[in-house]
Amino acid sequence: MKIAYLSRFSFPSSAANSVNVMKMCEAFASLGHDVLLFGHLKESNIPNIFDYYGIRQEFGMSHVVSLNDSPGDFLYILHSMLKTKKYRPHIAYGRSLEACFGVSTLGIPTILEIHSPPRTPLKRVLLRSISRMRNLKRIVAISEGLARYLRKLLGVSVSKKLCVAHDGGDPDSLALSSIPKGFEERLSRFKATLNNGSGRPRVGYIGNLYPGKGIELISKIASLCPWADFHIIGGSPQEIAFWERRLSRPNIYFHGYVPHALTGYLSSFFDVALMPTQPLVSNVAGNIDEGWYVSPLKLFEYMAAGVPILASNLESVKEVLEEGVTGFLLPHENPYAWRDALAFLRDYPDVGIQMGKRARETLIKHFSWKVRAEKVLKDL
Repeated sequence: MKIAYLSRFSFPSSAANSVNVMKMCEAFASLGHDVLLFGHLKESNIPNIFDYYGIRQEFGMSHVVSLNDSPGDFLYILHSMLKTKKYRPHIAYGRSLEACFGVSTLGIPTILEIHSPPRTPLKRVLLRSISRMRNLKRIVAISEGLARYLRKLLGVSVSKKLCVAHDGGDPDSLALSSIPKGFEERLSRFKATLNNGSGRPRVGYIGNLYPGKGIELISKIASLCPWADFHIIGGSPQEIAFWERRLSRPNIYFHGYVPHALTGYLSSFFDVALMPTQPLVSNVAGNIDEGWYVSPLKLFEYMAAGVPILASNLESVKEVLEEGVTGFLLPHENPYAWRDALAFLRDYPDVGIQMGKRARETLIKHFSWKVRAEKVLKDL
């Protein structure tokens, strides 16, 4: 089957949304489909975009022009429609509401993936319109919470089109086939810091440092746990400089941003992984996401690595992790609960090892990118 993936995002990029798109295209291709990704391919010094994202099953990519970064950019929508029509896919798949709406009007069967509620009245009107179109075959919601919202917004008649597919992870990401160019020295420094001979538990976090992502909580937990080392992977140089000045703690290490190809491999070095997401989270676009519908990519990366996970007990997280079985779900505002959980895993490491194994098994069975791709295409 020929699949056209319509993306509003830029490639390559450090944003998690670009990882989601690239990994889904890889998963579609691994199922034997012909995949062509339409997106903004920007110039960069990255020699191989597939190595940058840790992609093993390559697929086609085609540049779409745009005037600005607005999702409603008319030039982007028009160019996406023209290129998709020329490609003549069996299915058009995308996260751009506007582009998917346009492609649907051309008579092309379409799947729309949604990661957040529509933020404006115009988007809500557009979503209601496309949901009634015969050519819209499926609406993919990133969480059960978001699916419930969409049923209420669009009516029960749209339920037959709704499919819940949480974000995904790559079980094979632990195998480091190649190191993206320019990150060799940083990887060496990371390993040297981890193997500093302290013998302290290695507690890790991978992700952005935006407000609400949890760095504020991690700073409090670290002060309560001087017996553990905290390794933070991610963040811009400006954000890292801010937090280094503010914290200045000997047991917190900032390693900076690394490409997605390295995140799974680096996660495997942690004794415990943290996902301290707050109920309100800033995202890459400067908007606010809410904990009841988000599906954080890092959660599935940690599961793939097979490390024990401490996570905020948000509704969307509870859809994936089972308390005490595949992770510990903790109050997002209480650093003392996180300290106690870390101390428990320090004193009973075998419990953490078994918890990490069960989390990885759960990911392989239910939340791998390939399983996700099969689910969203089922019966089409």
